Amino acid sequence: MVPKKVTTTIKNADNPFGLAPITPLPSLSSNDYRLARRNSEMTRRERATVDEWNIQTLTIEAQKAKTVFGEHVIGDIHEYAAATFVEAATNIWTIRESVKIPALQVYTDSFCDRQIMLAGRHMEQAATCGVENIQNEIDRSSRVELPKSTLWERIFGQTDDF
Repeated sequence: MVPKKVTTTIKNADNPFGLAPITPLPSLSSNDYRLARRNSEMTRRERATVDEWNIQTLTIEAQKAKTVFGEHVIGDIHEYAAATFVEAATNIWTIRESVKIPALQVYTDSFCDRQIMLAGRHMEQAATCGVENIQNEIDRSSRVELPKSTLWERIFGQTDDF
């Protein structure tokens, strides 16, 4: 199966990220991913290859699921930070407007303006910290390496759980 060549023309002005367009991948059927099965007995190397392929595809699927979930949670964090900032800023503004003493109003205005700026900065830092931690978890491999078996386990059989 030969992939079709897709031509797209996107000007840099049309792309706010300044990135080159992504060429779509050809669609592949599930048969392209299957390993050929033989009716005869597989060799030890073939079984090991099939086992490794199964581990790799499971790891890829786990990484995909983890990435999609992480992206969803990252969106939630940014949305919640924005909503919380608007709520806090509105409450601070209401307190600022409640001051009726003219001499105190100058100090209250200055203080409340600074509190709104600080609240925004702190919420942005908290969101950034949370997102970076999630990105670190997404980046971490989903493949679990089993501990090496002991001599006793190699002699008398190895259990699958660890």
